[in-house]
Amino acid sequence: MQGGYTDAPHGAPGHGPAPYALAQTYPGSPGYRVGPAHGWPGFPPGPRNAFGTASLVCGIIGAALFVLWPLAVVLGVLAIVFGILGKARVRRREVNNGGQSTAGIICGAFALVLGVVLFLFVMTRVESVDGGSGDGPSGYSAAAVPLT
Repeated sequence: MQGGYTDAPHGAPGHGPAPYALAQTYPGSPGYRVGPAHGWPGFPPGPRNAFGTASLVCGIIGAALFVLWPLAVVLGVLAIVFGILGKARVRRREVNNGGQSTAGIICGAFALVLGVVLFLFVMTRVESVDGGSGDGPSGYSAAAVPLT
C-alpha cells in the first residue's frame, strides 16, 4: 500500500482510502455498509392522498361507464363522498391533492347526472313501448294471447 492506495492487479491504482468513516460492516467483508435497520430516521410519513385519488378514479370510471346506469350512479355517489372527504383533509392541511378531489367531485356529479338521465330515458321508453298499463286507446296489450 503506497500513499493510501492499494496495489490492484495489472498495476492499476485501487480505490484509495474511504473519504468518510464506514458504517458497521459484516465481518470478513470490508466495504459493504449496513444502513439503519428501519429506514431513514427523521423523515415524517408522506401525505395520505387516498380520498382524492379514489374520488377521481370512481368519477372517471362512473362517467365512462354511464351506460351501465346503476354502476354509474353508485360510482358517482362514491366519487362525491370521497371528494368531499378529500377536500376536508385539504382544508386541515393533511394532504396536498385538492385538485384531484375537486376533479373527482366534478366527474362524480357528471356520472351521477348521466346515470339518472339514462335511467329516466330508459324508463320513459319502456312506458311508451309498453303502452303504459296495457289498456291503451287501441285496446291492445303486450300479453301473450293463446292461439286457438
